Amino acid sequence: MKMKKILVFAHYHQLGIVRTDTYDALNEFKKYFTEIIFVSTNIRDDHHKKLSRLCKVFVRENIGFDILSYKHGIEYCLKEAEDFELHLLNSSNIIADPQKLISNFYKKINFEQADIFGVTQSHEQRVHIQSYAISFSGATVNSDVFKNWWSAVAASNDKKEIIEKYEVGMSSYFIENGLTLKSIFYSPPFKVRGVLNPSHAFAQEIYQYFSLIKLEIIKSNPASVDVTYVIREMLRNQRFIKYIHDAMSN
Repeated sequence: MKMKKILVFAHYHQLGIVRTDTYDALNEFKKYFTEIIFVSTNIRDDHHKKLSRLCKVFVRENIGFDILSYKHGIEYCLKEAEDFELHLLNSSNIIADPQKLISNFYKKINFEQADIFGVTQSHEQRVHIQSYAISFSGATVNSDVFKNWWSAVAASNDKKEIIEKYEVGMSSYFIENGLTLKSIFYSPPFKVRGVLNPSHAFAQEIYQYFSLIKLEIIKSNPASVDVTYVIREMLRNQRFIKYIHDAMSN
């Protein structure tokens, strides 16, 4: 029997909307994934109703950032499904072309090469797969190592603690327990363009290959990376302008 592919999507928007790029992506993802679990900490009733036609929607208290949304979706999956790959994705990126993300990330995952895959691997603090897009093999999901880690994830609104314990700490835990990690996009263990975070240092390359843009780059660009490619895309693509508009209010 073919292994099921389940996507848990963690969502937040301060206005409670589901962005246009998210709707467009989920419509495409529905063709690829067996099931989509959408977990939000703030969604308007009209968006909830519209989205429910596409996937299963859960709403939880706004605490603990995306990691708690992932946990909520994972607990549901472990209870209701069996024999599945698990793919985690959150709304911290604009997904400009979901087909490109499917082709260049999800279809490139080979769990014979590693137990856990991500789009990017960071060397900030300690080496880790960045959790905005991370995937686990079916064997990993079925393991006590996986279940014990997610069971121990606790709520916190301290962003630094969340990053240390659950963004960086997740990779450290799985490596220490004998699992292998791999990113599709290679980033070196030193600063590039003055930045160590690969989702910023290689923002243009990540957009070209995976069609992802970090909201942080659009809204504040803390590392002052070149965003000329965003302007070119806005001039070329009217729908992309809507994506940017929705992102600015996120």
